[in-house]
Amino acid sequence: MRHFGRCRRGRRHHSGRCAAIAELERLLPAPEQTLCPLTEAVTRVLEAVGTVDCEAFVHRVRESGELEQLRSRFERLRTIANTHAAEIDEWSQRVGRPLRLPRIAFPWPPAAIWDALLAEAVEAPKLVWDDHLQAPSV
Repeated sequence: MRHFGRCRRGRRHHSGRCAAIAELERLLPAPEQTLCPLTEAVTRVLEAVGTVDCEAFVHRVRESGELEQLRSRFERLRTIANTHAAEIDEWSQRVGRPLRLPRIAFPWPPAAIWDALLAEAVEAPKLVWDDHLQAPSV
């Protein structure tokens, strides 16, 4: 049995407190009986908070135009890279041999994937639930 406080018998001003503590101990279930429902409640709260966070992110991205800005940045980077490649080719032709310059390699997907991504229309994100999971009921 749990003890919320120590009660000494014989002290008059503590007798009400001791009775209240004893009543609480009698009414409250043992911790091992509340662990599963408590875990389920915490899980549901976490799912609700995660869902709200995802919804806020989707709303922010939709309203801010961040995807279009990101797409525009990638297009500028690709244009800059192509311009530099053309300048290097031009200088290689002028001097009659390939220029010895290091390449810049990004550990990103191949250019074909970026080209395909940039060719697609920009769509706002949406929330998608996995088929095997259900939306939490809050």
